[in-house]
Amino acid sequence: MITIRSSGPRDAAEGYVRHTAHVDEANIDDIWFMTPGDVHPVSEDWLLPVGIVVGMALGEDVHIEGRVSESLLDAADEIQRIIEHRHDTLKRVRVTADEVGPAPEGPRPRVASCFSCGVDSFHTVLDPEQGIDSLLYVHGLEARVGDQRMLGLVLPRVRDAAAELGLPLRLAETNWRSIVEPLAGHDYFVSMPLIFSVVHLMGSEVTRLVVPGTHDPYFREDDPTSVASYVRLWGTARTETVEHGRVPRFEKIRSIVTSDVAMRHLRVCWLRRHPIYNCGRCVKCIRTRVHLRLAGAEGRCVTFPHTLDLEEVRRAPSETAIHLNYIDESIAEAEAQGLTDLAEALRVQRTRPAEERAARHDSTGALDRFVEGLGRSYRKRRFDASLRRLKRRSGSEHLFSLFGPDVSGGKHVDRP
Repeated sequence: MITIRSSGPRDAAEGYVRHTAHVDEANIDDIWFMTPGDVHPVSEDWLLPVGIVVGMALGEDVHIEGRVSESLLDAADEIQRIIEHRHDTLKRVRVTADEVGPAPEGPRPRVASCFSCGVDSFHTVLDPEQGIDSLLYVHGLEARVGDQRMLGLVLPRVRDAAAELGLPLRLAETNWRSIVEPLAGHDYFVSMPLIFSVVHLMGSEVTRLVVPGTHDPYFREDDPTSVASYVRLWGTARTETVEHGRVPRFEKIRSIVTSDVAMRHLRVCWLRRHPIYNCGRCVKCIRTRVHLRLAGAEGRCVTFPHTLDLEEVRRAPSETAIHLNYIDESIAEAEAQGLTDLAEALRVQRTRPAEERAARHDSTGALDRFVEGLGRSYRKRRFDASLRRLKRRSGSEHLFSLFGPDVSGGKHVDRP
């Protein structure tokens, strides 16, 4: 059995405190979370996500030192059953705690949503029915905590978008991925628990977390192992956790193109080898550009090239079932709109074997890649210089010091 215990809070960057989860009887480093200093946990619920994922990865029963919510501890076995269903190598373990009790009553409802300037997060925050009144960005989820370049690229955009939406932005950071990924990998079901740890650390403030919906290729309305079911299980009587946005991705794009804020800050790219907000060429960028054209918004989103070359669509990668599903949806929509040339380009992308696409890319894209490489090198030097200037302005190596724990926006909320 391993024991999970906490230490902290300790002062970190200005306006932030660091909470640390120690994993006793296991040869792994501590897992820490840096959160705003004006909020605090009301129990040790934040340790449970750490315990479940680490315990399953190590195959060891887990004991939590301190008091945890009865409802969350009761859900631990079902949470693990869903993780086990998605991961053959992770098996359920027994989870216990020093003390179990009901969650204390909270203050006035405060509804937060995860926000990264992506399609899913804009779709959620722009939905007035969700009542979002604050945004949360956690550094260490999509990029490792040591990736200051990624933080310097994304954080200013997230800050500006939040300000333009008129919503306060809460920032947090964790080394979770650096510790957990070597043990359990990095996908939705073993990565999202870090978000729930952060939310329970902010238990004195957040009473409802709305998690933007993501694509689940195994989703069925009656599936008890779905993402929506999984997200709900991490809540307590004090802090509700729900998923939002179980609609096709093209419908999400169509819902956000009327927002000037989304069109100024939309970010979908998953390539992080160079300081480009959206590379414009990876599978996610091409897919989004196709959806923007289908939504009648080509050229409106300033974070992408203004026009879509159909040859780029033909050459784009589509290696997984998820990608093929998106292509099929786009073909159907293009045909419904009478865009036969786009539909045909998507069919080429859909049917060409991966090896042939790679060979075509190698033979036709060498000059393009050479020119792009020169531009990337130039942009990297400029970006690194900007990052150094930001750190000098903040007087710290940590960029959070520059932006503060609460980046407040104005009063205007741009919603369709």
